[in-house]
Amino acid sequence: GKPLMNRRDVWLAALSAAGLSACSNQFAASTDFWWQTHLTMLDGSTRPASGWHGQPLVLNFWASWCAPCVREMPVLEAFYQEHRAKGWNMLGIAVDQPAAALRFLQQHPVSFPMAILPESNTELMRKLGNTAAALPFSLQFDYAGNVVERHVGELSAQELQRWFDTTKPQ
Repeated sequence: GKPLMNRRDVWLAALSAAGLSACSNQFAASTDFWWQTHLTMLDGSTRPASGWHGQPLVLNFWASWCAPCVREMPVLEAFYQEHRAKGWNMLGIAVDQPAAALRFLQQHPVSFPMAILPESNTELMRKLGNTAAALPFSLQFDYAGNVVERHVGELSAQELQRWFDTTKPQ
């Protein structure tokens, strides 16, 4: 519907105003803060990010009202299904109202874990390199726990496959 486009257009305008190149040099140099983060999961439990350390992790920030986020969800799920047996993890973080995120996931279930952040809390995304706090936003951590890829906008299956192909086990 129309509200989706209006909100998306606002995000895209903010993104282009910030300039994608600005994303590359304004994030925290160290990802130690991420590995010390405790996440509120959609089921209400709390999980430490450190539980995903040591294996490749694709981290995806999304919202139910974000059209590109909605489009890429099946791509993320297919990638996870194909690569999780090879040790790859995926974690979704809904920057959304919990009820809206749950409603969306009931209609479009995924098998990877899902955390929730209040819509007002964009600090984590900013510290991870998304200075515009635009959605969707995806990152890939390697085996050593370092960010090796950042992507603002909808991810393609080809881009995810490239992430897989260029990540070598240690």
